[in-house]
Amino acid sequence: MKKASDVNERDEARNLSNQGAACLRLFEELVSECLRRLQAADRLDTGAVGRFTFSLPPQAVELLQRARDHYLAALRLMPKEEAGNLAVLHHQLGGIYKHLDEAERAEHHLGEAIRLHAAVGDGFRCGQSHHDLAETLVHRGRRYAQALTHARAALELFQQAGSGAAREAHRTAGLVAELESYLS
Repeated sequence: MKKASDVNERDEARNLSNQGAACLRLFEELVSECLRRLQAADRLDTGAVGRFTFSLPPQAVELLQRARDHYLAALRLMPKEEAGNLAVLHHQLGGIYKHLDEAERAEHHLGEAIRLHAAVGDGFRCGQSHHDLAETLVHRGRRYAQALTHARAALELFQQAGSGAAREAHRTAGLVAELESYLS
C-alpha cells in the first residue's frame, strides 16, 4: 500500500515536470523564432549537409536553466518505483544538458533514460533516448563509433515498434548511414 507522502511527492514531482515542460515549450518557440530570423537575414544555410550550431540568446538559456531546475526537483521527489516517469525525467534532462553544452551530464541522463526505459519495456522511448545519445556523442565529441552503436540500437527499436515509429526509423536510418560514412 502506498503511503500518503509517496502520493504527495509523486504529484508534486509531476507538477514540477509539467513546469519544466512548459519552460521547454517556450524555449523551442524562442529557438524557432531565432532560426527564422537567421534564415530571413540569409545568415543560416539550411541546405548544407551536416550540422550547425548557433549561440543561444540569454532568454533561451534562462528557460533551459529553469526547465533543468524543475526536472531536477521532480527527479528528487519521484518515487523510485515510478521507473517510467524517472526515465522521462532523465531523457528531458539529457536534452537540456545537451543544449547547455554539458555533454557529460547529457550522456549520464540519457544513459539512465535508456536503462529505465528498457527496464519498463518501453522500446519506443528507449529508441528515442538511444537516438538522442547518438546525436549528443556526434555533436559534442565526434565519438562516431560509440554514436553508431546507439544509433543502430535506436533503429532496431524503432523498427520493432512498427509503422507508428516509421518517421523515427527513417530519420535514424539516415543517422546510421551518416555515421557509417564517417567510419569507412
